[in-house]
Amino acid sequence: MRNRLLRFAACTTALLTLALVAQANPRYRRAFLAKYPKAEGTKLAECTTCHRSVSQMPAINPYGAAFKAAHYTFDDLEKLDSDKDGVSNLAEITALTYPGDPTDKPGVKRAGAKPDSSAAADSVKARPAVPDSAASDTSTTAPPDSTKN
Repeated sequence: MRNRLLRFAACTTALLTLALVAQANPRYRRAFLAKYPKAEGTKLAECTTCHRSVSQMPAINPYGAAFKAAHYTFDDLEKLDSDKDGVSNLAEITALTYPGDPTDKPGVKRAGAKPDSSAAADSVKARPAVPDSAASDTSTTAPPDSTKN
């Protein structure tokens, strides 16, 4: 009888602990999306940004481990390269790639991945600025041909 009671207490404690862990995750997800609003509606808005996979919950990936080690603050992680793929966490988040997966980094196309239209739009924004002299020219016609006399 005593063994049954101990097993029941252990199982109950384990279930309560898992329930508390599961409730804490949405708070970190909301904090992540508040810090990086461009991630809303992308794969980075999911649990797999910090966890290995949904089926392996609550196992965390290298980014999740670094987040935990940084006492759940994102600023300390931005310059780090948690997955050791040569790209900083901030650069990966900005490019909407997983900062905890070394096989998913900016410029590397994953098998079966759909093209991301927001990434293409970001690359347009990232182009160098036009020189001020060209930016002040508001004409829509082509400049006169200097070869004609």
